[in-house]
Amino acid sequence: MPAAAPAGGGDAVEVDQADIENELELAEETCPSDSSSTSRSTPAEDDDDVPAGVWRIHGRDYDLSSWVDEHPGGSMMILLGKGTDCTILFETYHTFNEPRKRLRGFDVTPDGLKPEVVACPSPFLVDVRSMVKQYFEGASLSPKRRGRVERSAHKASVVQLLLMILLLIGEGAATYWWLTSGLLGAGFVAGFCGYLLMVNLGHDASHGALTRYPWINMLAHFAGNAPYVNGHASWSLQHVVSHHQHTNEVGVDVDAHHFPFARWHRQVAPEINGGRTCGGWHNVFWHLITYLASTISMSIVHPIHFVFVPLFWAVWCRGLPKAFRGGLNSAVSPRHGILGCPQPSFDSAFEKVAGTFAREKVLLHNPLWLVGNLLIWLTSLALLLTPLALTAGWGGGIFDVYPYRPYRTAAVDNGDAETPIMCLLRWLYAAMLAVAPWGASSVAFMTATQISHIQEVCQKESTLCDPCPYKRQALTSLDHSTGSRIGHFLTGGLNLQSVHHCMPSISLVHYPAIYPLFREVCKKHDCLPMDTGSMVFAIMSHWSYVYQLGRGDFAPGNAKTVKALSAATKTKRAVKFAHSDDVTTVTNV
Repeated sequence: MPAAAPAGGGDAVEVDQADIENELELAEETCPSDSSSTSRSTPAEDDDDVPAGVWRIHGRDYDLSSWVDEHPGGSMMILLGKGTDCTILFETYHTFNEPRKRLRGFDVTPDGLKPEVVACPSPFLVDVRSMVKQYFEGASLSPKRRGRVERSAHKASVVQLLLMILLLIGEGAATYWWLTSGLLGAGFVAGFCGYLLMVNLGHDASHGALTRYPWINMLAHFAGNAPYVNGHASWSLQHVVSHHQHTNEVGVDVDAHHFPFARWHRQVAPEINGGRTCGGWHNVFWHLITYLASTISMSIVHPIHFVFVPLFWAVWCRGLPKAFRGGLNSAVSPRHGILGCPQPSFDSAFEKVAGTFAREKVLLHNPLWLVGNLLIWLTSLALLLTPLALTAGWGGGIFDVYPYRPYRTAAVDNGDAETPIMCLLRWLYAAMLAVAPWGASSVAFMTATQISHIQEVCQKESTLCDPCPYKRQALTSLDHSTGSRIGHFLTGGLNLQSVHHCMPSISLVHYPAIYPLFREVCKKHDCLPMDTGSMVFAIMSHWSYVYQLGRGDFAPGNAKTVKALSAATKTKRAVKFAHSDDVTTVTNV
């Protein structure tokens, strides 16, 4: 687990034996035994000792370098797991084909045994796969070959692809309208179109779920995410490598603590200024700031800090900065505070996965990937600066509406001097106009994503302690608007979050039909995700939980025992794995 000391100059956090024993007792009480656990330890929890150049799957190391360019899902998808324990990615992405026999030949574990790759150790995931295969074999979605599901059956439909092309055109038109009209509303429309493209196109493509052709997925990932939501490589690291393997696991899921000054998770100590009196509103305020600023950070700041900078160090400086070295388990525990509270630390997990990505020089595998990441970053930056540049008078007569007329007077048009107040107002408007698309995309993006995970029910101790990582994918998700086509489109299928987390390689267009069947499997294995029914209720329960987190509710003790509880959670999982009566495979996962 991450170290408990805060980043920067904060005081070290001491954890004594009594604190640890108390929290272990708490974990024992709050984590009920589960007979469906399926292995001896939890995947991707021993990341620090994974050698460079290998993929760790089920506790064994494989050198897949010679197979990368032949990987049916595309070389980028397989390279995301290089240098890490990618067991969960291996199991959740291979829903239809399980290349275990082929994998055996790449075993480079030092013991030299090269045993058979174990079968999927989770009865729950085995049943999910069986259900999905039966569904697609029975559905007339595309031709079937030799009784097997054809490779395109579970990808996006032609109608969906045509709709995405129309959305791309709409985003371009809205962007032109924004830049030539100088209207805030036009910027909001452009940003919202960008958000819809991201959740319906870029998100699917980033999981290889859009089409069977990796090059189309790659282009769609670039086009769908940029310029108003996030980058390419930085999004894959944050979302696929961290969030999808460690959903709601404090310290290793980037999305569980991705902004300073606010508490996102119950296992983070309540150190927010204001206490129970004002702490709730303090937390709500900083969450609102995050809702407004997330996408401008993801599209402008993240590519620099988490992609370009570590890659530069890895290639030209022959080493990584200290913050980027090591695996996820060496990440610093998150702490949040402002105005007298401890030095915040919130991005350590992101830096660790970014460091591994840079160490493996993934973007240099295909130089076009690096060029693409640079181009979409430059596009986002150029669009952000364009209103400011035109306000300053750059660009000549290209856009004759600039500088913005709402704060110009007839005297200014006649060449007279502009008053200081008018000049200030004009520049304030220009700044608002510049960030308008990102503000709109950020509010929409954060609403769609946060209400599905930052919920009391998704962070219960019994959920976080469940030993089966695949059941936790369902339990840490909240579903809503399950029967609404509009809700499904507006959220890009994230209203059915549990389905997406358990089978990310399947396109969102199939979620509504699969969802009732998926819930039956979950019910059988006692991991039924929460379904609020209404998106409005999901939003309300999310903000209520945010307020309670700020007040200090659901506290894991205090700053000294945060690490102890996190360690207790993982210890309890391991104990439950080791004593399970339903272990199908005796191995490390």
